[in-house]
Amino acid sequence: MKKVVLLTGSFCLLLLILSSILWSSQPHVSVEKHLSNQRLEGYYNNKKDFEEAFNSNLEVSKESVYSGVVSHHFLVREIIAEFFLGINFEGVDTVYIVGPDHFHETFPKDTYLLSSLLDWDTPYGVLESNKDLINHLSENLNIGIQDTPFRLEHSIYTLIPFLKKVAPDAKVVPLILKASNDYNTYLNLGRRAYSDNSIVIVSADFSHNATRVGAEENDRITIDCLKTGNVDCIEQITSDCNQCFAFMYGFLSGKDMSFKLVSNEQSINFGERNEENITSYVIGFFIPKE
Repeated sequence: MKKVVLLTGSFCLLLLILSSILWSSQPHVSVEKHLSNQRLEGYYNNKKDFEEAFNSNLEVSKESVYSGVVSHHFLVREIIAEFFLGINFEGVDTVYIVGPDHFHETFPKDTYLLSSLLDWDTPYGVLESNKDLINHLSENLNIGIQDTPFRLEHSIYTLIPFLKKVAPDAKVVPLILKASNDYNTYLNLGRRAYSDNSIVIVSADFSHNATRVGAEENDRITIDCLKTGNVDCIEQITSDCNQCFAFMYGFLSGKDMSFKLVSNEQSINFGERNEENITSYVIGFFIPKE
């Protein structure tokens, strides 16, 4: 009996030694690397591209803003950088980035918003999500929590590094909005999503597949609408995320504000050659009315 126990113990010891040898021969994955696998990252991550965009806008005056609208086309990264440099982020703890659902993601039943709790890797370091706020919104607004859509949705990930560069201590609440013209629902969601010390950035592009003249006319109507601040004219806006504006107006309910146009451009001025395939960009801030 003692011989059996001795043999069994020796066999177990041998297995333990072999396991230790095999483990030590395997490449170890650091905790930092493991955690990075649990973060999101955009397609655009070349720091040089961002630095060149920021360096082309060295003299930009800053505004205290309630909200803003900016393009998500990296093609126009210089004016995206100008937009972010123009915001005074002092006292801003959280930035909501709201954008359209370009890829027709599947939303859970009765859900209009998607978010993710994951942090973001950027060329400027890790941008943290506001997990407490996102969890609160998930419970109270029936937000769907999904990570995969944010690996694809450029209306969100394009802007993340710009935000990290200019507001390194702020946290983000990324929101993909379901395509819908039920603007009253988004107004209500925006009101209920309000959080102190936060701003909303609408990530939207405007005319698509337009001629130069067509884009100019569409943008004229859009800009006039934004200047009125009238929720009822949202249907007159030509953009890929009108529901984003409804959400923003809800979020800013009760604010006495005005729209300040920063830039109105067309893709043909940034390398687009097809004059019947123009995308237009309306960049601006919603600021306290004087």
